[in-house]
Amino acid sequence: MSAAVHHQWKQINDLPANWQSLGSSRLKHLAEVWKEQKGRLNSQLLDEFMTRLKREWSIETGMIENLYKFDRGLTQTLIAHGLEILDNLHEADLKEPGQTKALMLDQQEVIEGLFAFIKNDRPLSTSYIKEIHQTLTRSQETTEAIDTFGRRQKVGLERGLWKRLPNNPTRPDGLIHEYCPPEHVASEMDQLLAWHKEHEKSGVPPEIEAAWLHHRFAQIHPFQDGNGRVARALATLILIKAGWFPLIVSCDERSEYLKALETADNGNLKNLVDFFAQSERKSFLAAMNISSSLLDATRTIDTALAAIGEKLRPLRDQQSEEQRRVRQIADDYMALTGQKINALADDLSKLFQTGSRNLSVLSDSSADHSHGGEWFRSQLIKGAQKYNYYADLRDDNRWRRLKIQSGQDLETEKTIFNIVVSIHPVGREFTGVSAATLFSEYRDTSDGGMAASEPMFINDRSFIFTYKDADRQTRDNFETWLNESLAMALTEWQAQL
Repeated sequence: MSAAVHHQWKQINDLPANWQSLGSSRLKHLAEVWKEQKGRLNSQLLDEFMTRLKREWSIETGMIENLYKFDRGLTQTLIAHGLEILDNLHEADLKEPGQTKALMLDQQEVIEGLFAFIKNDRPLSTSYIKEIHQTLTRSQETTEAIDTFGRRQKVGLERGLWKRLPNNPTRPDGLIHEYCPPEHVASEMDQLLAWHKEHEKSGVPPEIEAAWLHHRFAQIHPFQDGNGRVARALATLILIKAGWFPLIVSCDERSEYLKALETADNGNLKNLVDFFAQSERKSFLAAMNISSSLLDATRTIDTALAAIGEKLRPLRDQQSEEQRRVRQIADDYMALTGQKINALADDLSKLFQTGSRNLSVLSDSSADHSHGGEWFRSQLIKGAQKYNYYADLRDDNRWRRLKIQSGQDLETEKTIFNIVVSIHPVGREFTGVSAATLFSEYRDTSDGGMAASEPMFINDRSFIFTYKDADRQTRDNFETWLNESLAMALTEWQAQL
């Protein structure tokens, strides 16, 4: 008896009629700000940043397919210093280091080829997609296929050729996910590229087109193996053609990535678009920090003096206007945060009055304390490291806190639970970008000291906005992010009661 089908194959379809609603103006504005900032950066540092990003793509795109496996420390070493590190490893350190390096070099050749493809202004075609596959799988000899009797078998991998046998995977629960049958692959791929050409003419935003092309290609699964790697290469092609960055999907994000693909299988592309947008947002923020983060190794007295002179030079009128606008948005978001936290404090106070616990609550902000902007610096720096950006906390950091305290009596605090929302600029120099983060922490004063827990940034994402985001939709998105983050923090506290 054949296994039941979990996902039955259907012909691919075009973008949904409401595709405009899938994107985000915040990402578009961040891309525009990056384009403005890019011209100010040292070209050598920018090239080094892109080299590292290409290495990361070359490593992660194979690791997410379980072609090889190593820890995060080795990954970071390879990204920083190059794949030659693998020459010094032995079987005891890493299984088949030579084969692993060969796979990653093939993947590195593909990412370099994508940039060359765009530079030469070639149209996307089935022949180029086959070329990508041929290079990606050059060091891979075999794969699994299903014969005419439904039996799984090892077969030689045909590089750069459409599949001749089914490649439908069986899930752990025994159900089958059906991909396009071999006899329909050529027509489906022709339709995919025809629609893609129409999308280019229509100006579909990069993150939407990249998600659509990736998902529909994955639905077809035209090659016997290597389809995930090719899909990420095609998405990357769309993004870098727009002047954006390669699509990096790390092992830590594998579950979220696969879940977004499964949601797209069910007709909703939004989660995959959002996943790609978040990946690009991380790269934009990292790129805006490269002038400072990579300069340390090459800094001289002359370059240091030049940098100091740049900081002391009066801001251009245009930049002053940009600063005014982003601060105005931050002020508005902080006022909204104050309203939310004050309302929460009132609601909690009423609950505490009827409860059996000795609890009290208050709300305060950086404006309520002298040197208030200096508070929570170490926590916010840790948050910036988590979210992969530099937090400028020098003179424009503002925060709002909800403080829940308990003890034998309200004059003698025993434990404190802080929920802190901070809004601060991003980058060592003015970039026009700001971030909102929320963290919680416990403090224990029972022994006369002030022992504090590590800050918990419960939400996986900070809220990034630019001076161009003074619109109602972005404000509504911030409010949604704030409500979700506050609910997560309160749930964390409630679990400790």
